[in-house]
Amino acid sequence: MRRRGTIELRYSSSCTANWARIYDASNGQQFYVETETRSVWWHAIGSTGYGDMVDGSGTACACILKDVCTAWH
Repeated sequence: MRRRGTIELRYSSSCTANWARIYDASNGQQFYVETETRSVWWHAIGSTGYGDMVDGSGTACACILKDVCTAWH
């Protein structure tokens, strides 16, 4: 059985950027950050993964597939 993992939406005020962190996930688990204008997807490598930084000037959420998402911030 694949572990979906835990997803976090991270934010840096110094560079106004959001990114996602996934942990305790199965290797290859898909996750993404959704902003007001786009979604950017990644795959976990091992049990942990970090997505690239995306524009953090608007609201965003981080999701594992389309099932488990953080709140919009």
